[in-house]
Amino acid sequence: MNESINSSSGSEKDSISETEDFICDSNETISFVIPALNEEKNIGRAITSIKACMKEKPYEIIVVDNGSHDSTPKIAKSLGAKVIVDKTKTIGGLRNLGYKSSTGSILSFIDSDIELDSKWLEELNLAYKYWPKNRLIITGSSYLVSEDATFIEKNWFSKFSSSNISYINSGHLVTTKEMMELLAGFDENLKTSEDFDLCQRAKKKGGVIVIEPKLKAYHHGFPSTIRDFIVREAWHGRADISSVGQFLRSKTAIASIGNSALLTTSVLCLLLFDELWLSLALVFISFSLCSLFTYIKFGADNLKGLLKTAVCFEIYFFGRTLSLFSGKSRPKARAS
Repeated sequence: MNESINSSSGSEKDSISETEDFICDSNETISFVIPALNEEKNIGRAITSIKACMKEKPYEIIVVDNGSHDSTPKIAKSLGAKVIVDKTKTIGGLRNLGYKSSTGSILSFIDSDIELDSKWLEELNLAYKYWPKNRLIITGSSYLVSEDATFIEKNWFSKFSSSNISYINSGHLVTTKEMMELLAGFDENLKTSEDFDLCQRAKKKGGVIVIEPKLKAYHHGFPSTIRDFIVREAWHGRADISSVGQFLRSKTAIASIGNSALLTTSVLCLLLFDELWLSLALVFISFSLCSLFTYIKFGADNLKGLLKTAVCFEIYFFGRTLSLFSGKSRPKARAS
């Protein structure tokens, strides 16, 4: 099986359980792997949430620190986590270090600014029955936003929890040792998009990607301002422009450059040729395309919500275009 499956569909789940008997020991250890860099404000909450939901289930917490200058390692150790320090690894490399040092047969990769829901383990136990017998599975869910979410968080990031995605974000990803060993882990050469790459390789190897919306995880590190959102997307867009071939394969990169070209042309028409109506027409075309992309990607419950997310799409494309000029430093708000 190499198709993505959304667990909200009962018929698809039934087809898996009817054809393959799942084998899972309820006493299997779950290893939580958390990459971190200067996360003293978040790491304690992440570890505490793991402890709260795991109760008597065997588990371990491994924090892989990327060379923090704050109290991140100290806080993690004080809460019982194993801490590994490596200043040189990419984010995929940090996750690989964690999983290779783990003892659990089930692996849960979470970001340091994630808070697991109190019923997380309960929902995972319910999901076990649908896992394939060969245990080649990657599951998890998109992040949920906090109650005090800003405009960007409400109208962009919250949409991903209900969208039909084809991969699992590595900030909240559950898999097995069998799956990771088959894939030889994350691609450490990738600075971003290591989760997308992992899932695509998994599907080629016969793995199953299962989205489990009931596995709830709350994200406290989404960019809350337009500036932070732009900086974040400029960073994440670097993977799409790493080569000409990669750019031509990326629909996002092509759409971003195309949309930015429309807006740049509209400004030039106004400033150089005083063509107000032509300039407005180009802006209208750009926003119409963003509205269409919004509908295709997220659907629409109402027109007002669609238009708000279309505004976020404009900002998203602008940020991705700026990846052409972005530096090598990873931004604080780096969630995928």
